[in-house]
Amino acid sequence: MPRELASIVFPDDAWKWVALAAAVVLVPLAVLALRPGSTRKKTTAVALALRTLGIGLLLLCLLDPQWTTPRAKPGANLIAVLVDNSASLTITDAGAKQNRGQQIKDALTSPDSHWLASLAEQYQLKPYLFDTTLRRVRDFSELDFSGERTSLGAALHDAQERLSGQPLAGIMVFTDGDATDLDGGLADLGKVPVYPVLVGKPDGLRDVRLEHVDVRQTAFDDAPVSVHAEVAGQGVGAQNLLVSVRPLNAPAPKKDESDPTPAPQGVHLATDN
Repeated sequence: MPRELASIVFPDDAWKWVALAAAVVLVPLAVLALRPGSTRKKTTAVALALRTLGIGLLLLCLLDPQWTTPRAKPGANLIAVLVDNSASLTITDAGAKQNRGQQIKDALTSPDSHWLASLAEQYQLKPYLFDTTLRRVRDFSELDFSGERTSLGAALHDAQERLSGQPLAGIMVFTDGDATDLDGGLADLGKVPVYPVLVGKPDGLRDVRLEHVDVRQTAFDDAPVSVHAEVAGQGVGAQNLLVSVRPLNAPAPKKDESDPTPAPQGVHLATDN
């Protein structure tokens, strides 16, 4: 993004002609004043240069030069602040006292953190949370890190679309970078700058994840519903894992009822990446 540099301006044009007239008169007078006492050409040249420099500095002060730096009008531009609300922020890195989400929440809501208020003095802030979708919030006290996805690419695209036509100066993104929708790369955001604030350290992290889940239903097999899941891990090596399938938001079975969920099944994690 092009940036305008500082410049020197002369506010009053009327004094330019006065300074020019004074230079026309004073410089020849300085030359004439040196002629009677001139003995050596080198000394005369140095004296003339110093007098001319002094006259120039005095005339420059008369013009009242001013150093100007362009600055945006406070509150004229927007900054969108996007915060990751997915469950991956509940991970606590090795050696850390807080999980990733709490680090972000403290940076945004702690009374000792004044940077957000300072930023609000210069820009209009638009706070958003994102996980599966992007949603506008009043403040960041609503962070609970319960989202099931990290749709980072979609969140950036939706934020730009919502603020299209407005003076959007940039987008700040607080995340651990574990996006779930960037297989095809990040969409072109045009000239809008994105400022990522990353938390978490991938080194030494033990993690297991579902790469892909495929559910098939048929009326002819003994098991009408089959689930095929691809499981991968990081920092756990090749070992056996216990995987269970449970319905979402299902109530707990009563004492006289059997649990309808399938028994946990063992799988062998053969890859570690």
